[in-house]
Amino acid sequence: MKMKWIALLPLAVVFAGLLVPDASLSCSCEPPGTPLEELALYDAVFTGRVVAIDQIAGTPEEDVWILFQLSAVWKGALREDIAIRTGPYDAACGYPFEVGGEYLVYAYFLGDGDLYTGLCSRTNSLAAATEDAAQLGEPIFRQVASSVPPMSWGGVKRGHLLNSGTF
Repeated sequence: MKMKWIALLPLAVVFAGLLVPDASLSCSCEPPGTPLEELALYDAVFTGRVVAIDQIAGTPEEDVWILFQLSAVWKGALREDIAIRTGPYDAACGYPFEVGGEYLVYAYFLGDGDLYTGLCSRTNSLAAATEDAAQLGEPIFRQVASSVPPMSWGGVKRGHLLNSGTF
């Protein structure tokens, strides 16, 4: 009986090795530039509060839509709301947004016209991005506090800018 367990030991070690995540499957990024360098590179830079998160069925890696109610814009359309895409988890370079969280977001257009952000950008929680906000200077748009409830997905063409204004 003891010999049987000893014979199975190498197989157990190999199986355990398969359970360890492969580093090649994780998100790999170049270090981002300064806030002003990234402002020049990205298509949209804004702060906002996440009001909804929705899975995108049928997209690569099952991306998610993030709907923001904007509070300030440094680059991009002057909007009240915006929907962007990100990957579904860290290994897919998706940013881990949470409903109700406030963020400084650096986003770029994908080939299909959708805005996208992820872990490789300077996107961060607003509380952790105070240095970025200071370096970016005065925004071109600042939302006035409102008692109007945030938009929902109803009638929103996901992935595109909402309300009026253009890029």
